[in-house]
Amino acid sequence: MTPDQIQLLNTSWQMLRRVANETTGRFYERLFEVDPDTRRLFENTEMPVQQTKLARALETIVRSAGDAEGMASRLRAMGARHTGYGVDGSHYYSFASAMLWTLEQRLGEAWTPEMRDAWTAAIAGAVGAMMAGSSPAAA
Repeated sequence: MTPDQIQLLNTSWQMLRRVANETTGRFYERLFEVDPDTRRLFENTEMPVQQTKLARALETIVRSAGDAEGMASRLRAMGARHTGYGVDGSHYYSFASAMLWTLEQRLGEAWTPEMRDAWTAAIAGAVGAMMAGSSPAAA
């Protein structure tokens, strides 16, 4: 990621941080709309707790944007754990789509093409690392 993209992530996260639980709640609504199969992954989950976990993960991604390798290692481990929850490759694409849509909706006019590119790079990097960690070769 470029320094400008990192700055855009930080700026936008500051806007979202105070409404993080609302944002992650809307994300899950959107995820279940675009990929109803994902709902089963959360049948035994307390969604307010899950929303907080996702907000923390997003903040970690933003704060670690300048440390791609360090973050990739943590995300690969997270991907391995998610395999045990029943997450498969298609779910990652649904996640990315729903997350970018949610960010666009929540950021409104602040969602510029540059902001979209920065978040797309961050989400793609996170998803790629998690998918790598979930592959049989990673185990």
